[in-house]
Amino acid sequence: PVNSREWMEELLRTRAQVREVYPHQLEMSMHINAGEDVFCVAGTSMGKTLVLQSGPIAAQARGEKGIALMIVPTKIL
Repeated sequence: PVNSREWMEELLRTRAQVREVYPHQLEMSMHINAGEDVFCVAGTSMGKTLVLQSGPIAAQARGEKGIALMIVPTKIL
């Protein structure tokens, strides 16, 4: 079902073209999808960018219209 953990995991795997979604990515993405704020601390190459993008990815998959504007200091993301 839409918005379930299984749906989110498959969606992120498909859209990001990765074999596996890290547990912290799925956990944070579920909170973002629920409209909650998150604070994610993870090492280099641990998938923080996918967490950041998970909200707009999920909204697009649900057919929601809109624009996502993300301005981040990518050197420290």
